[in-house]
Amino acid sequence: MKIILSSIALLLVLSASNQTFDHWWVGETYYDLQTNRSNQNRMYVFEDGDIGVTWNHGMDFPDFDDLSVAYNFFNGTGWFDTPELPIEGKNPSYSRFGSDGEIIVCEIETGLRMAIRPTRGTGEWWLQAIAPPAGYSEISSPLVVTSGPNNQIIHLFYMNKIEWPGIDPPNCRQVLYSRSTDQGNTWDILHHSFPSLGEDYYYGFSEQAMAVATPVENNLAFVAGDYFTDMLLVKSEDGGNSWVTSKIWNHPYDFFLVENGDVNYFYCQDGSCTVAIDALGKVHTVFGVSRIKVTGGELSHFNAMGALAHWTEGSPEFPPTENSLHPDTLQASGKLIRQYTHDFFVKPPYNSLGMATMPSMSIKGDNITVVYSLLGGDLGFETNNHFWSVQSVNNGNTWLPETLITSDLLFAFSECIFPVMAPNSYMNRWALIGQIDAAPGLAVNGQHMFDNNSLHVFRFEKACYPQQITVDFTASETTVHEGDTIYFTNLTESCPSPQWFEWSFEGGNPGTSEDLHPVVQFNTPGTYFVTLHSFNGEDYGNEVKQNYIEVLPIINIDNLHTDHLFEISQTDNHTITVRCNQPEINISNAILVNMTGKVVFQSGNFVGSLNMSTTSTGLYLLKIQTNQLVVTKKFLIK
Repeated sequence: MKIILSSIALLLVLSASNQTFDHWWVGETYYDLQTNRSNQNRMYVFEDGDIGVTWNHGMDFPDFDDLSVAYNFFNGTGWFDTPELPIEGKNPSYSRFGSDGEIIVCEIETGLRMAIRPTRGTGEWWLQAIAPPAGYSEISSPLVVTSGPNNQIIHLFYMNKIEWPGIDPPNCRQVLYSRSTDQGNTWDILHHSFPSLGEDYYYGFSEQAMAVATPVENNLAFVAGDYFTDMLLVKSEDGGNSWVTSKIWNHPYDFFLVENGDVNYFYCQDGSCTVAIDALGKVHTVFGVSRIKVTGGELSHFNAMGALAHWTEGSPEFPPTENSLHPDTLQASGKLIRQYTHDFFVKPPYNSLGMATMPSMSIKGDNITVVYSLLGGDLGFETNNHFWSVQSVNNGNTWLPETLITSDLLFAFSECIFPVMAPNSYMNRWALIGQIDAAPGLAVNGQHMFDNNSLHVFRFEKACYPQQITVDFTASETTVHEGDTIYFTNLTESCPSPQWFEWSFEGGNPGTSEDLHPVVQFNTPGTYFVTLHSFNGEDYGNEVKQNYIEVLPIINIDNLHTDHLFEISQTDNHTITVRCNQPEINISNAILVNMTGKVVFQSGNFVGSLNMSTTSTGLYLLKIQTNQLVVTKKFLIK
């Protein structure tokens, strides 16, 4: 009877939800373990609304000889019908790379494998293996992010296993860092270890017990730790050259091991955390809270309660006491986001132990949004997890009421776990990817039969106060020649989401557009303004950019002349060299465009050659801009 009543209560809550969420099926897997502790960054939303996602994929149970990284892509109108399987391996981390590309790093038996392609959603992946440090046989738990003016700098965090004589602690992995400034061809920092996280202080850290923030300018940060160790923030303010460690939570037992003897219940980080950097460079972290004890050589978890805690850089550390993470203590210090209790004990089936667990966080302005997986909640159905979100509109000082994301009846009796947010929003909407299972627990751990799990992407509104609209846009080029085409990208930020857009293009064809990202041709020399109007149901906004587009006349040089004017050659290492035979003509820029019209590489300050090592083979248009003319050459990259 209780199950029936609980089910009815759940349906009533779902039916009464007053907020709708877009959601899409993007893939499937029988291999149902997406992470051992904290979630990896596996999703990115690009400026024009395109989305890339990755996950662990395996269908041949129980051995999963086919285990690989799956990838799907949203191009603004739809997803791939069949996800790509670009890399053999597991536990991927995904980010943007270059001006328009993407990067994946995953685990393989002999180390890590990195996959890069210069154009998101299309083309071949360029693969590179990363071997463990000398003397070690494995590295794992990769987390990749990029930075720099064109997202060309790769920052890679991962772990290697430390051997301890006579013991085999679960937390025996060392955090390492590598950096490449040339697209992964070389590493100016390789396998850097952190003394403050070293063997003088810890056996090591549990596999995947860390999270990395998306860089903000030169600020980099990661958080490491779980219920076996302290929880630590490690930050660099100079792009990875130097690092400073801050303690977030001081574990009450140094070098904690189950074998060390009985321990009374103490509140702890539950094994899952997330980290982000705000616009001012301050680091925020959110983590789940649970209780554990050791009795007779067994680790026990008290899962009739759970909490989410929020800590900001510069705050005092949580001291090494049994109750420093007690919800009442967190509440008194302003660090508690939410506390939950259960009317009975449920043994947690995941390595992140809390009732409210697996948080993932993103920050935009003063908005901080956290998604998480919550057991039961207010649904009245006590044995399943669902995705919830909680938002702050004042940089974490206070928090709005939580919202159920999996509110569609499709997910009423599903187990919703491993939510991962994109680090950025688009058109006032956040996005996340998560795994939808038929039953709690993990089949790979023998907790239920193997079943086909689905991966879904959800989008939901970003909360804001006051309501506002900020209209902005960019152009692929602002100086062109007559007959050239320009791609405009809408960068409007609005709360609530915009209802319509209206563009005006002086001198353009078309002269007006209601498209989100219009494509416009300019056929007449001159200097022109562009205007964008928007309305979000509450407020109007507009942006006028005067003298924004400069259209130059085409200089009458015949094809034979231009063929002899420029010498273009390609070496074996994908370096394209362009030389002009006329000293009075100076090359200012070189742009590579694929046959769909999308810019895949732009040199900026041209120095005579282009490094195309991450560009897929195929036919391209090479646009050479000079102080006197623009010449476009069809070019084959071999």
